[in-house]
Amino acid sequence: MSEAFDLHWNRGWEFYEAAKFEEAVIEWREAGRLDPKDGYVAHNIGRALSSLGREEEAILQWREAVRLEPDYDKPHRSLAYALSESGSLEALAAVRAAIPLCPDSADLHVCLGYHLIAETQIDGHDGDKADYDAAAAAFQRAIDLNYSNFYAFHCLSRLQEQLGRWQEAIDTLKAAVTGDPNSAEAHIALWECQGRAFWRGRNRIATLQGAMQTAEAMNKLPESEDLARHYEQLDRLSRRLLITIFIVAGTAIVLMLRRQKRT
Repeated sequence: MSEAFDLHWNRGWEFYEAAKFEEAVIEWREAGRLDPKDGYVAHNIGRALSSLGREEEAILQWREAVRLEPDYDKPHRSLAYALSESGSLEALAAVRAAIPLCPDSADLHVCLGYHLIAETQIDGHDGDKADYDAAAAAFQRAIDLNYSNFYAFHCLSRLQEQLGRWQEAIDTLKAAVTGDPNSAEAHIALWECQGRAFWRGRNRIATLQGAMQTAEAMNKLPESEDLARHYEQLDRLSRRLLITIFIVAGTAIVLMLRRQKRT
């Protein structure tokens, strides 16, 4: 590499670390002009563009970086995440290409499971057991890699719900709570899952007892934004429920009085 390339490369990093992303793009584009075959430069330009909210341009840069440096893991991972966020139909292929280079990335395995499910449901197809088993395996792999990755637990439990495996879904979220007993997010997800299982008539007595235990544990958690939102939602729902009960009861009383008059 030339001294001029090194100068623009280093300046780009200085600007990037100072959150001056426009200036970083300018410097790295100049470095790329001096060495157009450098995929590391293309990847960095993509990162700076993404920080500016220019995702489509960033994706183009990451595609170029993947083309120039097919064995460089970072552009593969960046491209996979960006396509996943955009909902692109290419996301699954990008995630599959990234995983062999980043086999220990829990987030990539979560993305794989998510897109395996999405792929099977395109055009209204429900997919077969093998598709869902592969997605479940991807979520479980993410959990094994990072036991504190609540989103992996959440995705696995929702898939188990979708398949009607309610006890497995509850057990999955219980494992998330055990792994992080101070996680309001995990407790709320478990409580909501137990509620859905109860209303669908799944072992109602045991499920209700479990939900009560979860609610008791939630009340002992430190205050947090997640808990505040949860209790606010419950408050709204309880008011709606009371109003509904009042309307139904009032209507029943009116009908009963009318019948009494007729007789």
